[in-house]
Amino acid sequence: MARKVVFDLGMHQGEDTAFYLAAGYDVVAFEANPDLVESCSRRFASEMQQGRLRIVSGAIAHADDETEITFYKNKDKSVWGTTSADWVKRNAQLLTSSIPIRVRKIDFQEFFAKVETPFYIKIDIEGADRLVIDAVLNSGRPPHYLSMESEKVDYDALVADVNALSAAGYTSFAIVQQATIPGSEIDVTHPEGGGGAFKYKFEKHCSGAFGPHLKASWMNKEETLHAYEKVFRSYRWCGDETLIGRFGRPITKPLERLLGVGLPGWHDLHARL
Repeated sequence: MARKVVFDLGMHQGEDTAFYLAAGYDVVAFEANPDLVESCSRRFASEMQQGRLRIVSGAIAHADDETEITFYKNKDKSVWGTTSADWVKRNAQLLTSSIPIRVRKIDFQEFFAKVETPFYIKIDIEGADRLVIDAVLNSGRPPHYLSMESEKVDYDALVADVNALSAAGYTSFAIVQQATIPGSEIDVTHPEGGGGAFKYKFEKHCSGAFGPHLKASWMNKEETLHAYEKVFRSYRWCGDETLIGRFGRPITKPLERLLGVGLPGWHDLHARL
């Protein structure tokens, strides 16, 4: 029986890919940073040889962009690599620096049109998430499960994302605070029932469980937007654009470690058909 396929958009160091493979899925992973592509190719050499993992090297960008585009490697936080100049400015405000390099452009809409619909797509590509959302929703064949890093500055943009997912057929949503994931454990059963159950501990920077493995509460659209109203109230106090967000990290970071949550932290929006 063929394994279900997961798309990992924003592979980084392979934290999520490792979970998907362990849970019994095949993976197509996308990563723009060539250094991370090289390290992941070594880490997952066996799975690649077995045909369980394909790594697509390059940055997802607009279809009319050049065949090579500028990608900004973050020297302090590799997970913050981006093609967005606005995100580079935000990262600089958070006391990190970036190096511009040229990488191959990936037209995700063209790519998606040539492959079978995956079971799940994780989208975390720092400033280009919406390009993937648009390509998937315009295809008319959304995956059964999808997750994306939530908007945390513009509430109207967040509402637009939820509405777009709802219009595409997604009926249930879950909100996951990213800071609660690293180091947490879940019991995993393979998707096809083979291999038995086992306990999995999530690595640093993991997006964590998804879909049938997710323990968070699923909500309808109205409940989801109401929950995000509370999240955005906290962003108004200590989000990226506030004085606390920009200059209060020496104070808030120890408190985050003590509480086990971000203040107010990144959230992922999960959706299911």
